[in-house]
Amino acid sequence: MEQNRVSKYLLYALGEIILVVIGILIALQINNWNEERKNSIEEKTVLNSLHENFLIAKKQSKDLIANEETLRNRLIQILDISSKSENESEEKLSDVIFRKAVWDVESDQPTFNTYNNLKNTNKLALISNKTIAEEFTELEFTAKKLSDID
Repeated sequence: MEQNRVSKYLLYALGEIILVVIGILIALQINNWNEERKNSIEEKTVLNSLHENFLIAKKQSKDLIANEETLRNRLIQILDISSKSENESEEKLSDVIFRKAVWDVESDQPTFNTYNNLKNTNKLALISNKTIAEEFTELEFTAKKLSDID
């Protein structure tokens, strides 16, 4: 009779352990779903913020290019380079003069605050789209080339 009681207790204990394990697994799955949901929301917020920042950077780039074109044209007028014959070597000369006279002084670049903040906080990993992630590598490369221009 006591043997029957021990086997019932063992069976009951095993059932309890199985129920606890199943409960833990369900809780972990719910937690994982919740974390994925939070990451998805944060990724959307990050992408929206990046989009807004890149639109601002695009406008800054256009303004910088327009300013440099204006400066270049004024410099050419001041140096009276445009009055000479317009062959390729003189055009290159005007670019060289412009670069030495203005580019070294004004080395402004558009700002990518959101991207830099994400990079510094290691939150770029939130972006699950591989194509977008690869574009950031291209952005880094292009920004490096711009900063290296003499």
